[in-house]
Amino acid sequence: MANRRTGEHAVSEAIKRLRAAIVDVLTEDVRDAIRNGATIEQIVERFAVTKRFVEDQRLILKETETIPDARVVTGSGASIRRMHKEGYTAREIAKELGVSTAYVYQQRRKQK
Repeated sequence: MANRRTGEHAVSEAIKRLRAAIVDVLTEDVRDAIRNGATIEQIVERFAVTKRFVEDQRLILKETETIPDARVVTGSGASIRRMHKEGYTAREIAKELGVSTAYVYQQRRKQK
């Protein structure tokens, strides 16, 4: 009986070590993707991790190294202002520019 428990314990410890190794590899892969400029959305989709995990890794990297800002810069503020003046609705502007209506509203608030 004691021999069986020892064997189960050994298997349990091996599984723990394997899990830790997988997490270490996944963490390094996510950090590499951040360093290479991938967006959070791309990383979440590629590695099946949570947004929070990616954000945590980004914060850790920011403390030790310079990392690129992968947020999408659409440069669409001027287009939104122009289209708004031309009478487009927020929904029409968002569809035309490929952005969310919330982003359109945010840009319009910045104009005021």
